[in-house]
Amino acid sequence: MAELTRRAPYNGLVQFRVDYDTRQDVMKQFGVRDRSTLIAFKGRREVGRLSWETDEKAIRALVGKAL
Repeated sequence: MAELTRRAPYNGLVQFRVDYDTRQDVMKQFGVRDRSTLIAFKGRREVGRLSWETDEKAIRALVGKAL
């Protein structure tokens, strides 16, 4: 994600990392069941999520929904 968000058109996006082990309250709030979960939001609305995905094309597609 860090590499992806350095390049246009993704460089204006904000990303947050939440520690799965120490912030179970946040994981529960967002309904995260798996480690390595990416959640994309457009404003306050969730537009998609991926778990354990490493394929750059799939990650770009998800992040693109937040633009």
